[in-house]
Amino acid sequence: MGALILCGLFTGCSSNEGSQQYNGGVMSSEQVKELGRQESDSGNTEQAAVLADGSVSFEEYDESFNLLAGCLRNVGIEPSAPLMSPVSGNRYEFSMNSGELDPQSALADGDVCQAKYWSSVSQAYSFSTPDVMEAALRTSTSECLEKKGIETTGGETNAKAFADLPGVDPDVLSSCILDAATEMYPEYPSMTVAF
Repeated sequence: MGALILCGLFTGCSSNEGSQQYNGGVMSSEQVKELGRQESDSGNTEQAAVLADGSVSFEEYDESFNLLAGCLRNVGIEPSAPLMSPVSGNRYEFSMNSGELDPQSALADGDVCQAKYWSSVSQAYSFSTPDVMEAALRTSTSECLEKKGIETTGGETNAKAFADLPGVDPDVLSSCILDAATEMYPEYPSMTVAF
């Protein structure tokens, strides 16, 4: 039986502890350019070129995923088709099937592909594109929280807005979102919640 690696959040999935991670807020154009300089210094010219102007369009994000997918296939890993997250609306959810490959080797090979084609572009796109949950999922999340005694305003547009409500337990919020998303979007290979 083959191994299935689930991915999605910003840099996908990784065991690479040394990679640069952005941690918070909206990423400015200058921060995106800095990621580009770091990618250039690392020899990752494809990502450096995308990030050099300080922004990442959806077309560039999608093309970077296609480059990642090609790299993964070249090392024997089959990525699923990417699906835009209904939780955030600004990142792909996907899985990687490593088949009969050694799981550690597959993870290491996946890390190399992500570092070369995906990680920084994914971060820059996700952190510079508004985080907006799909309306039906927002409604289900709100209803779930209200059943648990949390008053919502009806104006929450993303997971962070729900997390900022008084008295919200992060684990309860994650469960509300993931339970609803799993039921509403069964075609998704994985679902990521971040706030």
